[in-house]
Amino acid sequence: MNWSTAIITEPTVEPISLQEAKDHLRIRHSDEDTDIERMITAARRHAEQFTGRAFISQRWRLTLDYLPSRIYLPWAPLTVRDVVSNGSFDSSTGWTLPANWVVGSGKVTNTIGNDTEFAQEAICTDGDTYFVEFRMGGHTGGTVTAAIDASGTPTLPGTARSTTGTFGEFIVSDGTDLRFYPSLTFNGWVDDVRCCAGWPIIEYRDTSNLWQTLDTSVYSVYQDEEPGSISLAYQQSWPSILGERGDVRILYWAGYGDAASDVPGPIRQAILALIGSIYEFREDLATGPVIKNEAAERLLWPYRTWLEYPWR
Repeated sequence: MNWSTAIITEPTVEPISLQEAKDHLRIRHSDEDTDIERMITAARRHAEQFTGRAFISQRWRLTLDYLPSRIYLPWAPLTVRDVVSNGSFDSSTGWTLPANWVVGSGKVTNTIGNDTEFAQEAICTDGDTYFVEFRMGGHTGGTVTAAIDASGTPTLPGTARSTTGTFGEFIVSDGTDLRFYPSLTFNGWVDDVRCCAGWPIIEYRDTSNLWQTLDTSVYSVYQDEEPGSISLAYQQSWPSILGERGDVRILYWAGYGDAASDVPGPIRQAILALIGSIYEFREDLATGPVIKNEAAERLLWPYRTWLEYPWR
């Protein structure tokens, strides 16, 4: 099977700042700042290639010809971040609750006849896509709809849920607040709320040559593995695809976090060592090896991932 990866969103910062690199190089002037910034990026990319990891949060696309039983996502660690706090409703902390929603026994219960929504505010980024999941029970009537927006009528709502169960779907944010809108006739409770940034999105080309987004109930995501992986969920089956090259695209986030301080210390030290080598032998790089530093490799070796093919 043919496969390829492409970076969609570059990291917004480097693991090493310009000042840290200059201190390491013992440089006090600013004449070479632009060159040193390029060296930082080159050293970071070399270290990422050596380890098979992404250091600062970045978005990738993995392209495959079909959907195998297990898909390993290159560039560890896989980043899936739940932006909700207290989603199990141990208390009302973190939630904006009108009078019709009452927290108790690890859930939040609605009073029938009131359609005012409850929310967790200012946790999302406007325009991003989130995987929203929650559990609904005690249901005797009506619906609950999740949305990410400002207060009022949701402009990009999720699916109205009208049965007991656990539900999950991708929702595009049209604001920063996660909100749950009950109908006037809703009677029941909500629990186990998650709103995940970076949940892997699987797109596929169907037999009509149209791109579709696969429902999240079809597959399971294993974030704690390195590299992270995706597999077919229990009693599910992959959809039929067109049968051409590149019929499957998986979009996902990888990296330790958004800040340089999120990157493990030995990796940051290795990047400094690589910067030193690039700076010292910068005139030789045009004709010789790109970067070679045994101390840096020893620091990076424990972080290497061993992924020959991203499927099984």
